[in-house]
Amino acid sequence: MNHFEETRNLTIEALHRALAEGDAPDRVFAIWALALRVPAVTRTMIDQLRSEPDPGVRRALAVVLAGEGELDLLVAICRRDPSIHVRASVVQMLFRFADAGRVPWSLVLERLSDAPEVRAAVVGQWKRARHQNCARRQ
Repeated sequence: MNHFEETRNLTIEALHRALAEGDAPDRVFAIWALALRVPAVTRTMIDQLRSEPDPGVRRALAVVLAGEGELDLLVAICRRDPSIHVRASVVQMLFRFADAGRVPWSLVLERLSDAPEVRAAVVGQWKRARHQNCARRQ
């Protein structure tokens, strides 16, 4: 598959096959298509996350899991994913959930002891939130 649109006419079985056998972009497209079509897709996403070697695909999985409200899984990814870049992406999602009062701030603040890229993601989100709050006051 070269474009997400190509997944529209695929059967659920074909999407699962792409998730199991496709290259990284195919797996991301399959994840998105399944998330849009199957209401209870979380179990499939969790299973894929356990064995997914590609960090980009894991980030896409994290976005779907965030959309499903799987906050405990996001916390686990943020703490344990082997990729600094995945952890940095996921901490940005956690920041937004903390800002909305859905997770404790301590889950975000603990990431300040992670790698520099992850710390930078936390600080970047803080600056963005601060800027938005200042703009609202004006």
